[in-house]
Amino acid sequence: MSYTLLIKKTNVLEKEEKELAEEEELDKFILNHLCREIMEEVMDLGNDQVDLIASKTKPKSKKSKKGRGIHIPNSV
Repeated sequence: MSYTLLIKKTNVLEKEEKELAEEEELDKFILNHLCREIMEEVMDLGNDQVDLIASKTKPKSKKSKKGRGIHIPNSV
């Protein structure tokens, strides 16, 4: 009887270990999925900030729009 009890306990432990391994695999899958989504959002935010910085640092034209297209020669 002691031998059968030992076999049953071993079977139960093996089943529990298998269930824990499956749960761990599922947890890793979920974590990887969530981390990928977070990283994509971070990268998108980073790209938005780069675009914002680039638009703020565009060199402005030094030419004045005033009087453009009309040329009046100096009279002597």
